[in-house]
Amino acid sequence: MNSPVKNGGQFINCIASIYGGGISVLFANNSKLILDKLCEFSQCVCFGCGGAIYANINYSLPFQFNISNTLIQDCEAKADTIQTSPTGYGDGIFLIGTGDYDPSTESLDFRGMNLNGNFADCGGQSLYVVMPNIIELFESGLIREYIGGNYSDYYSDFEEIEGISADQITFNSLSLESVQQQQAPLQQYWVYISILTKVTATLNISDDNPLQINLEG
Repeated sequence: MNSPVKNGGQFINCIASIYGGGISVLFANNSKLILDKLCEFSQCVCFGCGGAIYANINYSLPFQFNISNTLIQDCEAKADTIQTSPTGYGDGIFLIGTGDYDPSTESLDFRGMNLNGNFADCGGQSLYVVMPNIIELFESGLIREYIGGNYSDYYSDFEEIEGISADQITFNSLSLESVQQQQAPLQQYWVYISILTKVTATLNISDDNPLQINLEG
């Protein structure tokens, strides 16, 4: 792929048998895909991975994948038991590839992505990421704002954005059970959740601060 830009394109009721209900793209060196100006993917279906978009990327090479003012809604990634590689992941977008991604390049920028009402049989209702250094990237917080689109830490379901630390060859060799054991909602890597072990409340009406609550965890 060499520098295509989709301005206002519509992908409605598209169907693919394996990869990408709307678009399937292989990023080579210096490849570029920009979705802009009200692009829309609606009711696209894939019997594999990537209900709307499937992207195969060498993360260590120069590339650019930007999404701006793009709606992805009511798409589906369905599992296919006939296929030997994993299927049913990444209903909106499925990213897979090799090499370590450097977030300083900002090669992935999905800040203009609007995801709504998508469904995947096995994981990643909106986005699924297969990337070797995915855990380190999300724990550092360097990539979250660029890849989450309209995902909300407070209101979105954890299953909307999921991923696994693996490269393409490893992921494609995994069984369904192995993928389910190793994948995780990506929010857990950038949000730290504390487990409360003890809550105490002290009431003293004669004090300037009559109610004191202590949390331990």
